[in-house]
Amino acid sequence: MSLPHTTPSVGELKALAAGRWFDILIAAGIDADMLNGRGHPCPKCGGRDRFAAFPNINGRGAVHCRHCFTRGCDPSPGDGIASLQWILGLDFRATLGWLADWLGVKNENDRSRPRPIARRTVPSNRIVNTEPPKSSIDFDDLAKQFFCEMSRERREGLAKRLSVHPRTLVRLRVGYSEQDQATTWPMVDSGGRCIGLRMRGHDNNKWSYRGGRGGLFVPDGIATSINRLFICEGPTDAAALLSIGLPAIGRPSCQGAMPATVNFVRRIGCHDVAIVADHDEAGQNGATRLARLLVTVANTVRIITPGNPGDDARKFVAGGGTPGHFDELLAEADALMLAIRRSVPNPKRNADRN
Repeated sequence: MSLPHTTPSVGELKALAAGRWFDILIAAGIDADMLNGRGHPCPKCGGRDRFAAFPNINGRGAVHCRHCFTRGCDPSPGDGIASLQWILGLDFRATLGWLADWLGVKNENDRSRPRPIARRTVPSNRIVNTEPPKSSIDFDDLAKQFFCEMSRERREGLAKRLSVHPRTLVRLRVGYSEQDQATTWPMVDSGGRCIGLRMRGHDNNKWSYRGGRGGLFVPDGIATSINRLFICEGPTDAAALLSIGLPAIGRPSCQGAMPATVNFVRRIGCHDVAIVADHDEAGQNGATRLARLLVTVANTVRIITPGNPGDDARKFVAGGGTPGHFDELLAEADALMLAIRRSVPNPKRNADRN
């Protein structure tokens, strides 16, 4: 999990990032709807309309805040690298390392030509001329309707099939759509507003309710003063951890809702985060990418992978996993910290290896 010590040149990074800054800035924690060129509250210092993106945001990546990121500041606004340095709170070299990692390029110790990883980019006309589409559906109201349609018997049956406590399904506001013959799992943004629904059919097929967006699965009553937060891949893994008393939220997928996750952790002020990853390559890569973002808002981030290959956290808990087992996994995990931007070896584990 160590970051490379050197990176491609600034010019090479800018060339690779050109046309992709919209996605890059979202990955760094700036909400998409704040990059439309209009005035918005600053993602760092608040206010009302002091933050805005400069024209051609996808090509240049330049943003500014009249209060905390303007002429005379260090760094000062002007390009995407400066924007990243400001929003991530990193020094120049660490910012280049973060950008190189997102772009998927090799470091200078490998003399092969840097190669970008294929990622979704957004056409500039969407960015400059329009805001991301806003749904006309009131998903908060829809989630409440479906929640009321979920009978106690159906909830208890679902909990038994998933090997979770029925109370966790109440906390996650899981409902039922008679028309779709599917359970409904509300997804929220970092502020708790419902923005979409994950549907789960009786055959375990999953899809999203039309018109919504992917978000976080956040239980009711999660404290804002918790010492540690577990971030799971999917709502049922989160339900499993909640069932054994661990504070947990879920993401829609291994690569999904990263800005919302970062903003949620920032909002609740949790400084110790554990990412619960699946064993597959996609799960591990997604967890690593998320960890590199979370170190900007949390003091310590660890990645744990419970169970055997092919298992997920829900199966691990169903097989007898306890909070003590998760403590053991955390004790064995390396910690990622912003101060040095690389994984910190666990002394206990290294001693065992020797």
